[in-house]
Amino acid sequence: MHFTPCKGRPGKERLSKLLRKLTAFVFLIMCLHISVNGSTQIVSISGKKIPVEEVFLTIKKQTAYAVVCKSSVIKDMKPVDLNVKDMPLRNLMDLTLRNQGLQYTIGKNSVFIFPDSTAAKNDAKKNEREDVTRQQEPVTGKVTDSTGAPLPGVTVFVKGKYSTAVTTSKTGSFSIAVADGDVLVIYNPGFTTREIPVRKGQTLQVILKVPEKSLNEVIITGFQQLNKETFTGAVGKVDKALLQRSGVGDVSRMLQGAVAGVSVENVSSTFGSTPKIRIRGSASISANQEPLYVVDGVPVSSPANIQPNQLYSGDPAALLGSAIAGLNPADIEDIAILKDGSATSLYGTRAANGVVSITTKKGKKGQMTVNAGSALTLGIRPNVATFNLMDSKEQMELSSELYRYGYLSVLNYPSTTGAFTDIYNQYTQRNITQAQANELLNKARAVNTDWFKVLFRNNLVQEHNLSIGGGSEKATYFLSGSYLHDDGQAKGYNTNRYTANFRTVINVTKKLDLDFITNFTYRDQLTPGTFNSSTRNGQSSRNFDLNPFSYAVNTSRAMVPYDENGNYKYYLRDFAPFNVLNELHENFNTLSSTDIRTALKLTYKIIPGLTYETLMSARKTSADLSHVMTERSNVAAAYRVASPLSIANLNTLLYKDPNDPNAIPQTILPTGGILDQQTARGSFLTMRHALNWNHAFNRLHVVNVFGGFEIGSDKVNTTTTRGWGYQYYAGKIISPSPLALRAAIEKNEPYYTETFTRENKTAFFLNTNYVFDEKYIVDLAARVDGSNLFGSATKTRFLPNYSIGLAWNVSREKFMEQLNSAGKIDFLKVRGSYALRGNAWQSSPALNAKYQNYYRGDPNYDELGINILSPELYNLNWEKDYTTSVGIDVGVFNKITLTAEYYNRANKDLVASRNVSYEDGFPTKTINWASMTNKGIDVTLGIKDIVRTRDFHWNFNVLVGQVKNRLTQGVFSPLLTQKTSPTGYGEVGRPLNGLYAYRFAGLDNMGQPLFYGAKNNKYSNIVLSSQDDSLIAYQGSRDPTVTGSFTNSFNYKSFELRVFFTYSFGNKVFRNPIVSSTYDDNLATQKDVAARWRIPGDEKITNIPGLVSNIQDAYNQAAFIQREFAYNRSDLMVVNAAVLRLSEVTLSYDFVPKKASPLKMARLSLAANNLYFWADRDLRGVDPQSIISGVNLPNPTSYTLRLNAQF
Repeated sequence: MHFTPCKGRPGKERLSKLLRKLTAFVFLIMCLHISVNGSTQIVSISGKKIPVEEVFLTIKKQTAYAVVCKSSVIKDMKPVDLNVKDMPLRNLMDLTLRNQGLQYTIGKNSVFIFPDSTAAKNDAKKNEREDVTRQQEPVTGKVTDSTGAPLPGVTVFVKGKYSTAVTTSKTGSFSIAVADGDVLVIYNPGFTTREIPVRKGQTLQVILKVPEKSLNEVIITGFQQLNKETFTGAVGKVDKALLQRSGVGDVSRMLQGAVAGVSVENVSSTFGSTPKIRIRGSASISANQEPLYVVDGVPVSSPANIQPNQLYSGDPAALLGSAIAGLNPADIEDIAILKDGSATSLYGTRAANGVVSITTKKGKKGQMTVNAGSALTLGIRPNVATFNLMDSKEQMELSSELYRYGYLSVLNYPSTTGAFTDIYNQYTQRNITQAQANELLNKARAVNTDWFKVLFRNNLVQEHNLSIGGGSEKATYFLSGSYLHDDGQAKGYNTNRYTANFRTVINVTKKLDLDFITNFTYRDQLTPGTFNSSTRNGQSSRNFDLNPFSYAVNTSRAMVPYDENGNYKYYLRDFAPFNVLNELHENFNTLSSTDIRTALKLTYKIIPGLTYETLMSARKTSADLSHVMTERSNVAAAYRVASPLSIANLNTLLYKDPNDPNAIPQTILPTGGILDQQTARGSFLTMRHALNWNHAFNRLHVVNVFGGFEIGSDKVNTTTTRGWGYQYYAGKIISPSPLALRAAIEKNEPYYTETFTRENKTAFFLNTNYVFDEKYIVDLAARVDGSNLFGSATKTRFLPNYSIGLAWNVSREKFMEQLNSAGKIDFLKVRGSYALRGNAWQSSPALNAKYQNYYRGDPNYDELGINILSPELYNLNWEKDYTTSVGIDVGVFNKITLTAEYYNRANKDLVASRNVSYEDGFPTKTINWASMTNKGIDVTLGIKDIVRTRDFHWNFNVLVGQVKNRLTQGVFSPLLTQKTSPTGYGEVGRPLNGLYAYRFAGLDNMGQPLFYGAKNNKYSNIVLSSQDDSLIAYQGSRDPTVTGSFTNSFNYKSFELRVFFTYSFGNKVFRNPIVSSTYDDNLATQKDVAARWRIPGDEKITNIPGLVSNIQDAYNQAAFIQREFAYNRSDLMVVNAAVLRLSEVTLSYDFVPKKASPLKMARLSLAANNLYFWADRDLRGVDPQSIISGVNLPNPTSYTLRLNAQF
């Protein structure tokens, strides 16, 4: 922001500059007359046991002299008692260093402290004498921070020659005389000191970075900015290097391996879908388990009302699952993940799942800085050789054997055809001769179609960023924009995202500051057409599934996408012609979303130490999601297959008059296609008022009190429309047939519906932080939350939350001075907390009754009525989370930092369904009754400078998070089909998502699977309705119990190599299903089936079941026997889901121009993401963390070229 001065101001400024120059000249003459060492610099300071850091800071403020000293030396220095006024600097230094065993020398604008060693002083004198004989020339340079902002007042001197010291100007520039072979030391408090070998005439561009780990680190919780030294909570800071990952776009997916105790599973690479994030275990059964995202102090949520079970389902709504998909990573300054009750106390009930606090960038004082960046990412398509699939020859041999067993007959009018049945169908219809059929069958044996090459591509992702920042003493500004384009790794996918961000901080008066932020995001996205999934027997499925990855993995390689003439080759699916490439053109989802967010923060300093803060935020979201099935799609064609009558009777998509038992099935879609359209309009309002009081008593007692209240309202209006007879290629109008409307009424499928959810919330909070002698910290917090997401009982709508935090800075104790006489311990802190948090069930009880059409068999008696779905939730209450956490922070040798934490969470009053007596009119009721625990440890270890030379250094970091989840109360479905769900099931004493499997007992002499039951007896006839728990056994947790990462960073001169691994283990999953009662010839089959049982005796050498005749299969179906179902969910199919992933390898080069140039600095990076993962070979190449369904796609290997420049 630019301020124009009023008239007459320039003249006054010139006069002021002249007076300042004259004053400086007179002052210089006085200094030279009295002492060249600046002894006339005067300082005033008083107090008892003043830390020397505070003394040096006072000197810096009052004299502009910087005190240069090693941190290890400062830590050993004793506090001093001072009561001086206008004391010369030299005298003050004498008092401060008395009996400290140290010496000092005063240079030009710097004071250098070093051990009192005669040898050291002699070496210094020797160096001074050598300077006389060595020819020196000036070296110039500029010092900036990591963002490129100039750093004035930085001390620069030749190592070992303190008298050479100079300081940088307002623009960060310096000039110093050196000789070849000298080493420059660049020092500035709060930054890492650098030593740089130089040569005469060289021009330097020096970047100073803030130390990576320190107890002086600032923790931004969204409510407050707190010093880590006095912080009692558990928090993890996200390495900024992770935010530079290209080709991802969504910040939430960059958090994998970022913080100990935070489990992140990137279940899909599709933009907008949210990863599965669990912070210190699971906190709920039926409510949302995702963390709360806070951006610049304002909680943000998904722009649409998405149910928890849809987040990872691949349903179209999952495209709006991520709350921060519209946030540009280049705009982020800091991310902190708050994990325990003390850290999240001010967020109350919304923080039971943890908090991800994000702070965006703002402008800095000084000249305008322009940052530009571009990245090109090449995604690599999957390789079919990775997966365990039969080739064409094996697939056709299996089809031939199935034919001999009585399957694949076209006499029953199959709804779906593959390579074998398509040829056989042409032959039986006399379209080809037997010779031609045999020729086509032989060709099919050698096709070996790679469906990944057909449906996937090496896609290109473009990211472009531009930002401008700067400001003055009165105001700063930051303006940015970005564009992301993704071609899509699979056909049918395309994404464009545009963001704009503006932030300005205005110092209106000495007491009043304004911080204004506005953010705009627009996204348009294309994905394959997808219906919502349904769940049966614990397994999700969906009609007309068009997921390219699922199709490529599950489609027979004997089928082809094109015929011999290069045209689309059509097979049958749902009785209608189908070609996947054509269907991707004719059946698709489009998403258009807009997100506008503004926030205004006002800070007013009422009196010293007392500040009033208010935050007002408004957010408007708009999302339009359309599923288009054109008149040329397979979906529309399937609704029109009504002849011959034998097929019509099999086609469940046709309409049959329920009043006429002899009615002929008819199509409800004679023309056109189908349009499913959903719109969501969101409005999110937040207002917060708070007072912050901070005061120090006698320098021993520091009290900070922060309290206020918060109100908010989140409302989402949703409309859904289904248009039958949508004329996509004829004006895009909807022309439904009367029969379509009649069928919709009879089935209660409304043409149009409108729903809304509104959450009104309020809270009162108070936080008190007390610090005694910088050693002992007590943190007390209380908050009362209120919400309307409960039953009619008003007493349950409010929940008091509280937290107690304690910390002890052991390294500041006197007894540590003797134990740490060698200065090996940098810091040592012990802390702990206990808290009660809550969680609101995110499904309003007002939705337990809905209007619907009731069909009575006669249109004259049809009526509109109310369907009561569940009983009233009168006493529904908050879910409660009682959490205990203890931790230790240690730093030693100025090299190693360690944070270790233990936590215990008791989650009670969890909302879950429970069986009730039928007198209530319902079999189950949703109440607060379940409970579970989460116990674990988090460890973060950092080692810097493992190897360090003049040009090279190596840093290493490792994160470990372990959690043990146990369900202590809650009984759900007794059916084994639910207990053996691939997504996990909860039983008392086991994890919430435990994996259970049938106990495989080998094959019988007919090649059919057997299973152990009670007393290890063997059973073969497994039915889906079984409730016999002796048939199954617990295999382990479905969710990882240990997660983490380790990073190696190598720096050589201007090059940096970063290698980042993530890992998870301690969990089990099922392999993809292998066997089936019959193998449809359009589906790919696992290679394992080639080793199936064939003749008696094979049961001794194989565990793959053999085929059964179609007659036997018909009997099994009639008797509800499902051996294959049990086999695919048996312990034989359970594999270890541990995975070690080479997530990222980045090589960067920093370029700094040697001569004056508009370019300040530039960085060129080449990165490889998701390069490889090591997992159980029985997974057959499948990523155990991916959930592929609907719009979901796996995470590809990608390579990125990125260029960032600053001007």
